[in-house]
Amino acid sequence: MSIYPPKAKIIAACLLILGLLTGNILTDTIAQAGVSYQEPAGGWQYSYGGEFNEPIIGHQFVEGWDPSTSPVTYGTGPAGFGGFALDDNGNPQLDDETLALDGTWYHNQGDKWDGSAPGDPLSDPTVSADPPVSLTGKQGTSPGGAGRFVEGNTDYIRVQDAGNPEIHGWIQGLKDPDLTYPDPPLPPAPQIVPSEPINTNRRVYFGHAIASDFDTGDPLPNELILSVTGITVSFRTRIPDSGLLDDVYSDTNPPEVIPWFQDAPNGRGMPMTNGRGTINIVQNNPANNDDTLVGFSLVNSTDVAAFCGVSGGALCTGSGSGGLIMNNLIGNTPSSNIDSGGTGTLNMLEVTDDDLNEWNEFWITMENNGGTTGNIRVTVYMNGDTTPAQTFDVTLAAPGNASYKDEDAPYLEFGISDNGGFGSFDMDFLSYKLGVIAPIAAPIENADFDADGDVDGTDFLIWQRGFGIDSGATLAQGDANSDGKVNAADMTIWQGQFGITSPAQATLASVPEPTGLALLALGLLAVGGPARRTLWY
Repeated sequence: MSIYPPKAKIIAACLLILGLLTGNILTDTIAQAGVSYQEPAGGWQYSYGGEFNEPIIGHQFVEGWDPSTSPVTYGTGPAGFGGFALDDNGNPQLDDETLALDGTWYHNQGDKWDGSAPGDPLSDPTVSADPPVSLTGKQGTSPGGAGRFVEGNTDYIRVQDAGNPEIHGWIQGLKDPDLTYPDPPLPPAPQIVPSEPINTNRRVYFGHAIASDFDTGDPLPNELILSVTGITVSFRTRIPDSGLLDDVYSDTNPPEVIPWFQDAPNGRGMPMTNGRGTINIVQNNPANNDDTLVGFSLVNSTDVAAFCGVSGGALCTGSGSGGLIMNNLIGNTPSSNIDSGGTGTLNMLEVTDDDLNEWNEFWITMENNGGTTGNIRVTVYMNGDTTPAQTFDVTLAAPGNASYKDEDAPYLEFGISDNGGFGSFDMDFLSYKLGVIAPIAAPIENADFDADGDVDGTDFLIWQRGFGIDSGATLAQGDANSDGKVNAADMTIWQGQFGITSPAQATLASVPEPTGLALLALGLLAVGGPARRTLWY
């Protein structure tokens, strides 16, 4: 019997490697929800993993569109920007940008995202458009924004508020009032595409309606998702200290342009302002449609010092360290003073500046605290540890502080919405499920299939021989993630650990050079068995 694997499997493995190299294959490691923790039983109710939908050119109706039940994208926009929904009469709701990011997020409610990403080439704000696209005549890319980035095996969204571009010449424009819309705008009738507003990235904020994740047969049980049902969220985030970021366009007199990392070597996070954080969980009281929320933000010591140099508040009562901050504790009544400039007791899980620049995965449960001072008990787990890092009692933000307060419904929110402030964060994923759920650590990933202390081509051959086993697989057969299968996910783990002498270092490893992987793929074709003459038809 031949000692070589079947040639078809070798060819399949080589094609998989080449697919990874070219980006044509995204395995389970890309955009997955959960690195340090396993998903809860039954999976998350919803998870956003940094996806950006396709650009919209002209008008695009959703496949199978039914004007009585289905939304439609309408307008123009880059990847992730979404379009407009239609109202009951079939007309575009021009104040209701929707279907953004993965197709389930809004970016209205005061959002000023122009569709560009941090680091995109900026327009010249002194030059008018020809022909004009707004009453101001100005167009083009403003500093900051939101974009999808890929780093190794992680794709993520980066959000940056670069300050106030408007006082530096980027003008907030208006839609052209002279354009008209067909009535009704039904395909295949000709469409007239409205001019988009000229946004300036002065505020970048997204909202996802939680009720949309449920259906009529299994509806959202209660809109008081913090106080009654409880909720578990998980997100993986960091403060970026490198990569594409625009300068700070300050809201000072006179205005200044400051390099992003000047006096901020660990980057710039964002304190909680306007009664909310950069990630919020918003509940709604159906009795009066009052919204209340718990928010979270990452700040480093530079952010704390800068904030406290010009402001006061709870953030300035701590040690000066950065970390994960959330609502202050300020009594039992929902309050507008729960943010960094508010009063009360600071709630912060301290994290060093260097660690804030690394990916940190948080698993957080929120529930009614049963009459203890404050409203909500927040329990924070971090980076695979199943023992809480810290537990906090927080006071809910008062009604009117959520970005999507006008929707009268529970929402997930994330972004930065400070008119003159500036900050940034990266987010790999954001997931939630109703109820208070304890975390389970994810299995340790290990691609050293022959247990010889390193990850090399021999381990790849073991994976290749086991490729396709769909249950009961072992480490020695190529199962790197202990799920009992040998598949593309294990290949991605091998790819990330290739060249590491201790698989325990895998989480710090970078993806191997494409040239080395390509040579390995080509070399494997030579070990498929004795040479033979093959005719291809």
